[in-house]
Amino acid sequence: MGKDNSSLPAGTVLKGKYRIKSHLSSGGFGKTYLAVHGSRNTKVAIKEFFMNSANQREADGVTVSVDRTKENADAFSSQLAKFKKEYERLKLINNVHVVKVHECFEENGTAYYVMDFVEGDDLMGRLKQRRTPYAEKTVLGYLKQILDGLAAIHSAGLLHLDIKPSNIMVDAHADFPRYPLEHEIIKPIINFPEIS
Repeated sequence: MGKDNSSLPAGTVLKGKYRIKSHLSSGGFGKTYLAVHGSRNTKVAIKEFFMNSANQREADGVTVSVDRTKENADAFSSQLAKFKKEYERLKLINNVHVVKVHECFEENGTAYYVMDFVEGDDLMGRLKQRRTPYAEKTVLGYLKQILDGLAAIHSAGLLHLDIKPSNIMVDAHADFPRYPLEHEIIKPIINFPEIS
């Protein structure tokens, strides 16, 4: 991904224990980073609440501020509460096919939540790389895993709202014999593009 001047710089430490390695992606309501923590440098993904329409970085490159208009301040406050509520809902989901969230905290004028980092590619990238369709057996195996993850999401009273190949991660390091798909596991990324 290209340089995003509103992203946290590599090396930034959050909550005294998560060190940002790189910026992974951005959307209208947040930025996602690869970070490491602990003596083993365990990889995690951290989602930062950041409204492109209302936020900017302060001169320190870390602190988030809100555009001074009352409308933007109100929108930021309202959406920040929804971001934290999203975390509270997501932490209830415990399914091998859904990225696990671990903690939420406030710092630098905004909020963050920490989740598992899925080492791998999104399904769209895999499809483009292959240039040929997957065999029916593989597609059915992927679909079974995706539907299992979605069932867990739905049983928590949530909807995904953005199912597409670019939001489905293929974890090549997982070994779950009940889904024998070249030892890969599918994990939909929970994404709420328009939290209302």
